[in-house]
Amino acid sequence: TTLADETLRREAEYRRGLHDAALVLAPQSIVGVPRYRVYEAMSAGRLPVWVGDDLMLPLPRRVDWSRVAVFVDSREVDDTGEILRKWLRDTLPADHLAREAEAQRAYREVLHPNLFPQMMTLEVKERLDL
Repeated sequence: TTLADETLRREAEYRRGLHDAALVLAPQSIVGVPRYRVYEAMSAGRLPVWVGDDLMLPLPRRVDWSRVAVFVDSREVDDTGEILRKWLRDTLPADHLAREAEAQRAYREVLHPNLFPQMMTLEVKERLDL
């Protein structure tokens, strides 16, 4: 196989794993900045798990982050597995599915790269009361 074939195979395998996942880990890279994995998870209709502190949630007036993501404090990072197992046990399947749909809708309608600049402009105008 060629390098291009191998790259395509790995990409397809990654996408399958993403779609099969109940939750998608998205650890913080720079303090407060969401990683691309957050948007990838949401575009696939999955809930990102943000591990970290001092998160700067993008467009909080337009995205109900408490519904479309799961948060793990960095002080609890060693317990992430148990925290997520408990979250999955305590969350009704219908609610989990509804949250996944909300995450995908938030990505499509607010966070998609083609819409993000327009949404940021609206957010700034609202915050400045312009």
